[in-house]
Amino acid sequence: MLYFFYGDDTYSIKKSLSKIESSFIDKEKSDLNLAKIGGENITSGLFSQQISTMPFLGEKRLVFVSNIFKNSDKEIRRNIAEMVKKIPEFLTLIFADDGSPDKREALFKTLSKIASVKEFAQKSDFELRAWIDNWGKTHEIKVSPAASAKLILYAGSDLWRLDNELNKLAGLAYFDKRSEINDSDVEKLVVANNQYKIFDLTDALSERNTQKAYSALYSFLNEKEDEMKIFNLIISQVRNLMMISSLGNLSEREITEKTKLHPYVVKKTVYYARKFSFDQLKRFYRYLGETDWAIKSGQGDPRTSLDLLVATLCEKC
Repeated sequence: MLYFFYGDDTYSIKKSLSKIESSFIDKEKSDLNLAKIGGENITSGLFSQQISTMPFLGEKRLVFVSNIFKNSDKEIRRNIAEMVKKIPEFLTLIFADDGSPDKREALFKTLSKIASVKEFAQKSDFELRAWIDNWGKTHEIKVSPAASAKLILYAGSDLWRLDNELNKLAGLAYFDKRSEINDSDVEKLVVANNQYKIFDLTDALSERNTQKAYSALYSFLNEKEDEMKIFNLIISQVRNLMMISSLGNLSEREITEKTKLHPYVVKKTVYYARKFSFDQLKRFYRYLGETDWAIKSGQGDPRTSLDLLVATLCEKC
């Protein structure tokens, strides 16, 4: 049997592989016929040896090959593409790769034709909510809809982080002798990602509060976030404000459907868009463009440019 798992959702890939491994060991009563190979450094000879080795004191053999598409030798992958076309009946061979391999490669094309293939893509908001609900059922604790929405907004779609945060939140609820995780728990324990924290800066700019704006800026910098990432996040926020402002009197639901933004992001952005005129937002965007050109042309360093940017947006735009 031949399987090929790949995608950005490495958490789900890991869980699927662990389940297959546990099932195999339970059935075979041993891990003697289990092998795990790092594909980054595999050779054609080692691969051939692993797939042809007979089971020892058992009937089946299971071989995992991880990240074969990260191997720098394309010739090895071409050789493996030929070898996988005929593997022994006693063997279950599983390729598992993080990310999205090059679909033009011979090995990818071969696996797509003859293997059982599953892509583990990042989950949508709806899928993340379902995943969180299922996590709660598995751990015998309820996660309120508000807590689920806020957790996704704060922590993003990384299931590794969501799992870690949920364990912390469940610990707090158990300590308080509660059977439910609520949104205030999320606010207490979960550090919001920068996509959410940008609203603190937006709030300060809407109030023309320079001190508050610098406080929001330094909350980014204190986490050692790259200055250009912060700058691009500000550009993205102003672009969202302009986009939503231009949509006029559409409802939040209609804006969500049209922009594909997270509903909570839409709600917050609609609120702040009303605090700026469209002309103000255009001035913001124009000044951001000028700052971007100055940085890229070497006329200003990113850190100083951010400081000047915040002061200008608060005082002049």
